[in-house]
Amino acid sequence: MSNILEVAERILRKYPLCDNCLGRFFARLGRGLTNDIRGRSIKTVILMNLFTRYSASERSKLLSELREFAIKGGEPFKTTLEKLSGEKVAEEKCFVCGSRIKDFFEEYSKRSVKILEREGLKKFLIGVSVPKEITEREEEIAREFKIDSWESIKNELKREIGKRIRDQGYTPDFEDPDIVINIDISTGAILTSYPSALYLLRVAKLEKGYRLRRSRGSLEDILNNKLSIYEPSYTRLHLLARDSRNYVIY
Repeated sequence: MSNILEVAERILRKYPLCDNCLGRFFARLGRGLTNDIRGRSIKTVILMNLFTRYSASERSKLLSELREFAIKGGEPFKTTLEKLSGEKVAEEKCFVCGSRIKDFFEEYSKRSVKILEREGLKKFLIGVSVPKEITEREEEIAREFKIDSWESIKNELKREIGKRIRDQGYTPDFEDPDIVINIDISTGAILTSYPSALYLLRVAKLEKGYRLRRSRGSLEDILNNKLSIYEPSYTRLHLLARDSRNYVIY
């Protein structure tokens, strides 16, 4: 535990980090914890250690340390500093996410739910594209402090957005989703795609002269029109008939 605190304290002295982004560097340590809980817990223990580090006669040193961590780490350092000295400081934005990660969780989960409501679909899969500069910043910290217990912000975004959508009554499905929701954090765009669908049709041979393919009113034409709502990249017919020219569609 002391090593975790030592590394976390060194990170916070150099980089301002929100609870999620600090906690994510230790994501593989423990189970059943969210990264924001990890981050806030680590910051709280660092705060407690500051009080064991300085005696009552070293109040000015304690306040100086609290001020540094309040600027870089926010709470609980800011509240403690204010209670001890009345001083209020402005917290710097998170070096990795710009202090926006919780906004990403809420914004993109709500927008995704609206898409699912509009489409009338239940089973979903989430994909996330993260700006290169964000991934580079978190990789920079992991390399600098030789951390091997971290997970990427991309993983956390997918998981937390997916959890919020699930809590609204939808089902994450990695094998057979109704819809794949692709979120691009860089542009704010949400793109949707739909897995392949298989339709079984019965076609009766009643008279000659009708085609299944490549003509107006053909089965292929009907399928393309009916499925256009899903914007398919292509449709394909698989037939048992040997002579498609002599079948009628009705």
